[in-house]
Amino acid sequence: MHLKEAELIYVMQGSGTLIVGGTMENAKPTKPGNLGGTAVSGGTSEPLAPGNFALVPEGVPHWFSAVTQGPLVTMSFHVPRPGFGCAVTGSTGMTPAKRGEYQSCDRLLEVI
Repeated sequence: MHLKEAELIYVMQGSGTLIVGGTMENAKPTKPGNLGGTAVSGGTSEPLAPGNFALVPEGVPHWFSAVTQGPLVTMSFHVPRPGFGCAVTGSTGMTPAKRGEYQSCDRLLEVI
């Protein structure tokens, strides 16, 4: 979990399931500004495939729970996001949310 920046994930190859939101289990600092854990419970499951984008707001637990067609190759960008977050969707844009809270607009994914 990135405490001070959002993560924009683009799937280049493979597919899998991204869990977003919920509670990070056994959270521990891994490096400044990041927490790692053993799993995320109670989050939203989103399938990801080549061409999909996912935007995870800062302070929101997330992890790939399964790789269904591998290897899963992603490109990610870490972006400072001051004070709000939301999933990006093709038509609904962004909706404000409290820091550290995941709010689904419609879907986490935007397919290009």
